[in-house]
Amino acid sequence: MTHRLTGFYRFARGVFRSFMVPWMKIDVQGLENLPKDRGFLLVCNHLSNIDAVCLLWVMMKADIPVRIMAKSELFKVPLLGGAMRRMQLLPVDRKSKEPGAILASAAKALRDGECVAIYPEGTLTTDPDEWPMRIKTGAARLALDTGVDVIPFIHWGEQKIMRSGSALIDFRPQRKVSVRIGQPIDLDDLRHDTGSADHHAVDEATTRIQRTMIDQVAALRGEDAPQGVWDRKLKKRVEI
Repeated sequence: MTHRLTGFYRFARGVFRSFMVPWMKIDVQGLENLPKDRGFLLVCNHLSNIDAVCLLWVMMKADIPVRIMAKSELFKVPLLGGAMRRMQLLPVDRKSKEPGAILASAAKALRDGECVAIYPEGTLTTDPDEWPMRIKTGAARLALDTGVDVIPFIHWGEQKIMRSGSALIDFRPQRKVSVRIGQPIDLDDLRHDTGSADHHAVDEATTRIQRTMIDQVAALRGEDAPQGVWDRKLKKRVEI
């Protein structure tokens, strides 16, 4: 299939344009890395509750509908939930004890040739210096089960517009955000008929995705990445 905005997504792009153009100045590099004719998985770092707004706008301008995996609670919010359903975003029940069921709808969308976006950290980073924290295995499982390209979508700046834990949003015009879309992460040697049933492959794919995200955040920030990765439960850095 060829990615094109249709229906409600085209309407939403017009709505987004009315407030995003004056509000944010988003520098985007790497759009050429997005496939035009097949499904692919975007893996995104998570800094702010407005990350998804920026992601949607970047992809809308690229004429590619994206099905973001979002926590199911948001679908219950009046108006917002309705818009999310019309845009066919994918609810994630974080309390579910069946990870396969959580990923099933995303896997189907990928096999059907759609673009899916996932925040592999599972929630906003709690790293004291705002680096990607330890990610979950969902992105790796989807990649190995579907065979699609895994493409890093790395951004920086939203946390200055809306900080984690705050309800305040900086609506001053031309707020700056930087986005870098990387080349597909090499997972070819890990792809087998067993898919995500190969636990070693899942662990290795998760590690590669983790390292790529951290390295690309470092490049975007122009800083050296710290040693190890922040573990939210342990509240300290651990080896990758």
